[in-house]
Amino acid sequence: MLIPRADATHVVDGSTRACPHNNTEAMTDVYSPERFRILNLCQKASGVVTFFEVWGDGDWNVYVKLDEASRNLVDGSGISKLRAWSQAGDHGDGSADMIWEAIPRDVGESGKNATTGPLTSCRPSPDSRGDQATVYGVHVADKWHGWKEIHPITQITYNGQTCTRSEPTSTETSGGGGNCKETWGWGGRNRC
Repeated sequence: MLIPRADATHVVDGSTRACPHNNTEAMTDVYSPERFRILNLCQKASGVVTFFEVWGDGDWNVYVKLDEASRNLVDGSGISKLRAWSQAGDHGDGSADMIWEAIPRDVGESGKNATTGPLTSCRPSPDSRGDQATVYGVHVADKWHGWKEIHPITQITYNGQTCTRSEPTSTETSGGGGNCKETWGWGGRNRC
């Protein structure tokens, strides 16, 4: 059950989650939001981390093997497309079923070594494979890649700690540029 509050958080099962109230708020500060079809503004997902990386612009990509209760968030076709990426392959804890992504404003704007964002204290590390994590976030269908993901993460519980994202300071979205991986994983198509 979602109960909207004036401070842009929701109460879910008695706990506060920083889930957006609408699609515009959900895609604030998200790179190329037109690539997403929003399925749920406040989706819970849990699973085991199989791989973690930070992109040059500061985005976190958390690859997870979903718990049974979260398996309905993905489909076979999307899982196959995700697993075509080496990061989603089996690194010793099984192959990833889904990717969860946190955006720079929530993890620190300075990129790989950011320590200032509201989610930073709950950051997985490259050696976090096999660790359990739970997130709330915007469940989307990624039209560029053909899979479903959580993007952006609005709250993460990892290593016994829960971190909640910041509230949007604007309704701006990014059309591109910056430090992104121009062709990696996209079949040579430039998405920057």
